[in-house]
Amino acid sequence: MDLLAKRGLDKEERSRLAGLVALAFRPTQALSAPHELEAKRAAERTAALVALRDWYEEWSAIARVVVKRRDYRIRMGIAARKSRKAKPV
Repeated sequence: MDLLAKRGLDKEERSRLAGLVALAFRPTQALSAPHELEAKRAAERTAALVALRDWYEEWSAIARVVVKRRDYRIRMGIAARKSRKAKPV
């Protein structure tokens, strides 16, 4: 105990730490039921995905007006490559 006291873990500090351990091990009530939390997370995720899709639609519409070069549009993912027609034999 003397060695612990020399290192700063005196009786007051040990009792404070014991109180924190007791607090950590004591039972607690859940904030809400697990299915309610899952439903809330799913709703938040859906709202975030809808907002992201709205942003993408606005961004791509602006990019289609501003960016004129087809190769740039293809690189940005707002246009697709045209397939080449086979040459007649």
